[in-house]
Amino acid sequence: GVGPDPPNSPDGTYPFSASDSSTFTYGDDGTYTVSLRVTDDDGGFVTYATTVQVSNVPPSVDAGADAATDEGAPLGFAFTFTDPGFDQPAAGTVEDFTASVGWGDGTGEPLAVSEVPGGPGVPTWGSMGASHVYADNGVYTITVTVCDDDGGCGSDALAVTVANVAPTVDAGPDRAVDEASALAVRFAFTDPGFDFPPAGTVEDFTAGVDWGYGPPEAAPLIEVPGSPGVPTYGVISMTHVYGDNGAFVVVVTVCDDDGGCGSDTMTVTVGNVDPAILDVQAYVLANITLRVAGEKWHDVRMDLIWNGGVTGVARIVRYPGSPDRQSATIEGGRLQLLGDFQI
Repeated sequence: GVGPDPPNSPDGTYPFSASDSSTFTYGDDGTYTVSLRVTDDDGGFVTYATTVQVSNVPPSVDAGADAATDEGAPLGFAFTFTDPGFDQPAAGTVEDFTASVGWGDGTGEPLAVSEVPGGPGVPTWGSMGASHVYADNGVYTITVTVCDDDGGCGSDALAVTVANVAPTVDAGPDRAVDEASALAVRFAFTDPGFDFPPAGTVEDFTAGVDWGYGPPEAAPLIEVPGSPGVPTYGVISMTHVYGDNGAFVVVVTVCDDDGGCGSDTMTVTVGNVDPAILDVQAYVLANITLRVAGEKWHDVRMDLIWNGGVTGVARIVRYPGSPDRQSATIEGGRLQLLGDFQI
């Protein structure tokens, strides 16, 4: 500063004091030497030096508001931070930053920092963009950390609520088949959730088929695990036989392990099949009589045999002196007729 000349005094000198003030903003932490030099208009001067210790201040991080999304869906984020430090070329100091995020599902990653330099009274500002896919429903805590080049770190967190999504089922096109014929079917389903070992979560499924009558049948399925951006895929292969003609609405249902269920339908038209005569056999029923005459003793038996088995028996035991022409009858004996027949 500059002070006025003192008026003359009888002693020829006049002590006086002068004061001045100034402010300065340091861009980075450190120990700085401040020097003061006071010079009068006759060239006399005095100097004074002192040190200023500037402490580092960690960044202030803003992770944003809590968010919600579906499992398997990408969720974008824009994190920001501020830091009172700034690049100060005259002092040869810079403020650089690194950032990272923990997604709350056992994974994390470094983040690219986009920095807007600050200045005295204007904090340095930065942003980090990121996207993440959650494999399963639940509530996850995201932690964002930003560190400056002097080891000062700041963090902020937000909660992400991830909702379950039910499987999407494809029963395929309508089908047609004849009664008593085997119908082979192949159903498919997808689910945006997937197994994710770092979080200890899995996507498991059960399936059932209602064939249009009776109780539903449990269905075996084959699962192909998904990944971020690739849905879990599954197939159900079965065979069914309809005992009568008609139109049957088949309902295929797949449920995940969180209770989400999806269904699809197809119609099976079952055609009637005319009866087929595979064999014609003709028979007659007859009373077959056995008669025995003579004066001697006789024991006579007559068997009617069909297909290797005895189907009728007639027996006469004749003793001397018995009446002539004794008889026994097999009633309703079955006799097969051989030859060519037409119906």
